[in-house]
Amino acid sequence: MSFITQKDLVDFHIKHIGPVPKPTEKDTSVERYPDGTIRTLTDEQIAFFRASELRQIQQSKTLKTNHVVYENQTHNSHPTSSVQETQPFTPINPDTSTYDPLYGDFKPYILQLESKNDERFIETCRKSNVRNYYPILPINN
Repeated sequence: MSFITQKDLVDFHIKHIGPVPKPTEKDTSVERYPDGTIRTLTDEQIAFFRASELRQIQQSKTLKTNHVVYENQTHNSHPTSSVQETQPFTPINPDTSTYDPLYGDFKPYILQLESKNDERFIETCRKSNVRNYYPILPINN
């Protein structure tokens, strides 16, 4: 039977774990700033945080610029004016001269499809009990 001595344990510890620094020794693996403060962030982490700060500053500048532009637009516009922005679409009357060149030989077929579409819309409104539906203007009066 062999006994394990304290020297065997110390040798094993040094071989597999390494020497334990004494409390009075300064840890040389810790980086310090010139004022003696322990450095806890790597250069890569500092660069990442700095890039994040720069992005945040840029976004706040952009938001301020957009807000100023928006404020200028709202102050310059007249919300109470009643200027029509676009002309409303009016259906083409089949009796007009613009209808024939637009649809050509397909005029009867288009009229039939439009009539069916109008009938389906009216029937759907009746089935769904819609009473105040938008009045449709049939093209073939």
